[in-house]
Formats: sequence, C-alpha cells, structure tokens
Amino acid sequence: MPRTLVIGLLVALLARPVFTAQVGSALDSLKDLQAVRVEVQMERNPSAARNGVEPDWLRDIVERRLEQLDVELSQGGENPDGTYLTVAVNPARAAADGFAISISLKLFQPATLANDETVMAATWHADSLDFTDADSLQEDTRRVLQNHLEMLGADYRAANEP
Repeated sequence: MPRTLVIGLLVALLARPVFTAQVGSALDSLKDLQAVRVEVQMERNPSAARNGVEPDWLRDIVERRLEQLDVELSQGGENPDGTYLTVAVNPARAAADGFAISISLKLFQPATLANDETVMAATWHADSLDFTDADSLQEDTRRVLQNHLEMLGADYRAANEP
C-alpha cells in the first residue's frame, strides 16, 4: 500500500472534529421526508467519463431510486425547507488501469442550534472507498451507489412505517 495512502487513512481515522452537533437519529431525520433536491458533486475526470461515470449518469440512478421510494424530487430551484441529498463521487487513478473510487451520500436538512440559529446539517450519510479496474468502473460504481441507496431506502421505510 503506498505510504501516502496509509498516512491519509491514519489522519482520517485519528482526526477528531472540532465542533459537533446532535441533530437526532438518522432514522428520525427521514420521518415524513417529503421532497429533496439532488446535488451531484464530481470532479472533472476524463478517464472516468470515458468509462461511463459522469454526473448526469449518477443523477439518473439516484433520482430513479428516490422516485421508487415515493420521495418527491424538487424540480428547478430550492426545496421549500432546503432539504437536499449530495452525491459526491471521486474516481481517482490508483494505478495504470485502476481507480480508487470514493462515494458519499449525505442528506442535509435544516437543524436548529441551541442559540436558535438554523443551519443545514448532514442528518443521514453513507460513505465508501473502493478499488476497481477501468473496465469495471461503471458497474462497480453503480453497484456501490445502489447499495448506499438501498440503505437509504431501508432507513426511510423503517422511519415511516406505521
């Protein structure tokens, strides 16, 4: 394993946040969720695009799954309460024919702080880091993204069951 990767992983594991806020459980945040806006964040990556991994493709996968969950998608502009789901995908070259792919889904919702200030806080998340070859990049990205969306779906159903 490359030394810089090991150091980076250690820093990520040992780093402690300076500020934290408790906004309730992840399941509580999905209760009565009505509508979300989807934001896809992906650095421009010609190699990934050549292998079929690009923002519009990612957005399509996410929006189709949210529709299956009966979660309304905010069309054009802001959601009335500001709720949004970020889909951050970073496929980085790991070797001559391979990629390290980071995938993160985070649901942001309004949260009220103790001082009555309202901020957007990540209330649900799923993250992963996987390695794949160039030929499998699109399929592996779809598989991992769909696994994250299945977790979101299961949590959403659990939060909203009668």
